[in-house]
Amino acid sequence: VKVDTRASQSHCTPSGKLRDSHSHTYIFSNIISLSSLKQTYISMGCLSDFDWFHVVWLVVLAIAAILCTLGLSSPDWVQPSTNPGDISCGPISFCIAADTCGRYGDDISDQENVWWRWTIGFIGVGLFLVWLCVIGAVVTMFAQSFQPVVHNVASLGGVLMLVGLILFAVGLKNTKLGGVAPCNFCGGSTSAFQLENCTLGVGMIYMIVGVVVECIAGCFGYAVNHRANAPPAYRERKWTGRKKDGLHA
Repeated sequence: VKVDTRASQSHCTPSGKLRDSHSHTYIFSNIISLSSLKQTYISMGCLSDFDWFHVVWLVVLAIAAILCTLGLSSPDWVQPSTNPGDISCGPISFCIAADTCGRYGDDISDQENVWWRWTIGFIGVGLFLVWLCVIGAVVTMFAQSFQPVVHNVASLGGVLMLVGLILFAVGLKNTKLGGVAPCNFCGGSTSAFQLENCTLGVGMIYMIVGVVVECIAGCFGYAVNHRANAPPAYRERKWTGRKKDGLHA
């Protein structure tokens, strides 16, 4: 289907925004859907051949990867409610004083909390996939036919990190008095998903926010559509997760 771009240009500014109030009303009535908003701009000739949602997806995905990296490397996942910062524990490292921090060891088996071992495994693999997809998001700005595959792999990475967070929460039961040293500083009633006399630290917060941002990146990534002018493989591969129906291909 051809679009008369000459007629549509009168409704667009150089930046691709709509001018007249009637068009604005139509746009904002569909803003609840990213795809609807984007397709409206496409149909009026206000977008170029490249889908700029791809850039938004790339930036948000990179932010998620950075946040999760900061979170995983931090020892401040759980700490006592009193004098927080003096002692804290994360899945990879811990602090026994404000200026004395280190790793549990050089091998994953050196982490004696078995639940946190699984946390390292799931979050580590998930974060690796997300970083790999940050690179993939750059590459698919040019090799556009593989963008849906990169999006799906990034979403898998987010799911793995979410599972890792759940496993860490289960492992909190080993932080109570009499639990696994050196992280046995929480109250005796501490159990899975429940803390006593302890609180979550900044590292855990970084990780939670990072996973949430990765989910948002997944929404942007799903909305990316390089349209019918993309390579034929983009429209023909059913395994990429895109529908084979014209502009939605």
